[in-house]
Amino acid sequence: MTKFKKRLDKKGQITIFVIIAIVIIAAVILFFTLTQQGKNIVQQVTGSEAALDVVGEITNCIENNEEINNKIALITSQGGSIAPENYILYNNSKVEYLCYSSDYLKTCYMQQPLLLQHITQELQNAVRTDVESCFAKEKELLESRGYNVNLGRINFSLEITPDNLVFNINTPMTITKTNSQTFKDFTIRKNSGLYQLIMLSTSILNFEARYGDSDPALYMTLYPSVRVEKQRKSGGSKVYILSDRDTNEVFMFASKSLAWPPGYKL
Repeated sequence: MTKFKKRLDKKGQITIFVIIAIVIIAAVILFFTLTQQGKNIVQQVTGSEAALDVVGEITNCIENNEEINNKIALITSQGGSIAPENYILYNNSKVEYLCYSSDYLKTCYMQQPLLLQHITQELQNAVRTDVESCFAKEKELLESRGYNVNLGRINFSLEITPDNLVFNINTPMTITKTNSQTFKDFTIRKNSGLYQLIMLSTSILNFEARYGDSDPALYMTLYPSVRVEKQRKSGGSKVYILSDRDTNEVFMFASKSLAWPPGYKL
């Protein structure tokens, strides 16, 4: 029994050592394959170059960029402008009038007839520096890995499409170490329901301009994925709040149409 027990103890010790060895080997493999420091060591020892995922890294920078997301949210909460001029304060936000009449008992006039184009330009101007910053950070990261990076002028435009915000970026980017790789056109799609919110807002504004009011319940019946709220404010102003139930994006704007003089009520 004693010899048998000793054999079992010995086998148990061997098993433990084998498990520890496997764990150490796995940790080493993960270090050299997943960490940037490990990849750099492999490149220095073997002289090989790891596959570059420049497009993936820049895409991730733009899609998950807090500054970009905050600027988009600010513009869409202010009626589509980064710095509204004719606005009403609502929950500490400057909500721009997109249809407005200063006269009582008269329907409003559209303030941004080309609303989609206006918002597109505002967003493009607002996030341009953040897009350029993503390329600057990528250049800095690659140079820290030992690459020589030649980054040309960045040409950037933005589109609002039915399902995405599309970042179209054209810039020559040449990366050299042992070999040379060149990137030029980057098309990055950020999931968004903003297009539908703008289109519905345009329809509401047309009703405001023609009839002086609109019915949010009608829009929610026709478009169940969108929540439409209307908040009546003093002086005949209304604030519309449209939100996408899937993406949680919000678009807000104000209207002043068929306003009644003080002391009169419908």
